[in-house]
Amino acid sequence: MKKITAIITSTMLEAVEAALQRVKVPGISVSAVKGYGEYANFFAHDWMVRHTKIEIFIGDEHTAAVVQAIVAAAQTGGAGDGIVAVQPADTVVRIRDAQPLRASSPPAAPPVAAEQNAPASLRMRGVDVARNWLSAITVATLVAVLFVSVQHRLHFLTCALVGLLLLYAVLGVWNYTRNST
Repeated sequence: MKKITAIITSTMLEAVEAALQRVKVPGISVSAVKGYGEYANFFAHDWMVRHTKIEIFIGDEHTAAVVQAIVAAAQTGGAGDGIVAVQPADTVVRIRDAQPLRASSPPAAPPVAAEQNAPASLRMRGVDVARNWLSAITVATLVAVLFVSVQHRLHFLTCALVGLLLLYAVLGVWNYTRNST
């Protein structure tokens, strides 16, 4: 058996999970990690970047297909796309019955929920939700600025600039606190 460890950008996790389900990977472990390598966040005091780590135990004969599926799904062509490492796994024991797992008979893949079968374009991703909230906040800010400028007979562009600067400052503080934890 082999242990495949992939470190990918968190935004590509859903695509990689779908690709792994297509090649019938029997199980995966996913965890949030941070670190730096080819790409470092020079704006952070420790250069760390948040990524996702996927670990898979699979038979030797399926290793190449799994690695290829991960690379194809996670690749954007940009620095920091991630890495895939393959290591030998001499012994893998199922805790439930203390039996060693054999590469030739992996456990059956879990059933896929109907929501996961929907095309990616129909599923809301975290980035889409954030974009929708950002759009709603921006529209609300512009409406408030228009209201204030009409009520107080102020120049609209001046109020809009102040409103957008305030919005930018609030989102910048939110983003900083979210990434620094």
